[in-house]
Amino acid sequence: MLSSRVRFLLVLTFGLIAATSATAQIQVPAGTEFRVTLVEPVNSKHVVAGDTVAIRLLDSISVGGIGLVAAGATGTAIVDEAKRAGKPGKSGMVSISLHAIDVEFYNALDDKMIMIEAVDSLADKGSNKTILSILLGFGLFIKGGEGVLLSGQPIAARTTENVILLPREE
Repeated sequence: MLSSRVRFLLVLTFGLIAATSATAQIQVPAGTEFRVTLVEPVNSKHVVAGDTVAIRLLDSISVGGIGLVAAGATGTAIVDEAKRAGKPGKSGMVSISLHAIDVEFYNALDDKMIMIEAVDSLADKGSNKTILSILLGFGLFIKGGEGVLLSGQPIAARTTENVILLPREE
């Protein structure tokens, strides 16, 4: 049987471990801002609504100077709308919305995903060449420009809800 002193030390030790675990949890508040970029260009000729698109975190996500998700982590965006360019001179169009940062890049309480959104609209409409095609008289042969979102461009993003993360192990 354990003496009362040993039991007290065990309870104290487990209590400290539990307290340490609880203090290591950090809440990333909704609205926390950072930047992402598209991994590849998104072209209205090659995507359809519902397709997923890879994104990469340009800035680490930190709270109070503690890094929680490292720059370079990947995530997903979703194609909301895509229209291919057509004849006579009709422009293409593509729009996407940011979705989430991939789970394997951080430690979240209850494996919850970090849901994100773009601060500004992510859409592009290609050039419209309808008037040019009519003026030149052979409009059936002229297509408008495709909608294209370029890769490598910084996109302002933010979290959409509170999420509790555990600090990354460096």
